[in-house]
Amino acid sequence: MVGLDETERNKRWFQNKLEERDLTYRSLAALMDMNGPDVSRIINGQRNIRAEEAGRLAKILRVPVEDILKRAAATSPISRYEKSDVKRSPYVAVVGYVDESGVVKRGGTASATERRVTRPARAGDDTIALRLLDMGPLNGWLLYYAPQGYVHDKTVGSLCIVETDDGRKLLRHVQATGRAKQYKLLDFTCNKEEISELKSASPIIWMKPAN
Repeated sequence: MVGLDETERNKRWFQNKLEERDLTYRSLAALMDMNGPDVSRIINGQRNIRAEEAGRLAKILRVPVEDILKRAAATSPISRYEKSDVKRSPYVAVVGYVDESGVVKRGGTASATERRVTRPARAGDDTIALRLLDMGPLNGWLLYYAPQGYVHDKTVGSLCIVETDDGRKLLRHVQATGRAKQYKLLDFTCNKEEISELKSASPIIWMKPAN
């Protein structure tokens, strides 16, 4: 168990990093698409951090994800390995799957041996993976991406994992509409489309066929 002194050191480390980025708890919560009390509890050592949250936080603070994991316990498949293993790991956590409708589901049918896969070349420490299920010839393929809690202009025109304003997480091609904060979302086959506001859009950085 983390002692009081270590907890305080971890808290101060997070606070220093926030000051370096000119961020408050409230602005950090907005960037991570979380509520303020949860962010406060993470930084104060009162709540475990999930691996995908650690990835977003590392990206926002511009530090290696293992630095976050050293100071906040993770609660996801990646946390099953020792921190020393995470630090040196050539693997990426498979955190869920995408169904035939392009809906992202956490957890799922993956066996224990499928909960980590080889990290692609040049993939950052915050990279995670999803598996395609019931997708015909693409069944079993892996999608790699680094979660980000916002929509960057460069994501327009890309295949992304998106979170819509109403909380859905989807695999979609993102296109501009010409209207502020609204995007055209095309499904994986580009046969269906909808217009939606987005909370976040994380580009797919690599696709790997099933073994």
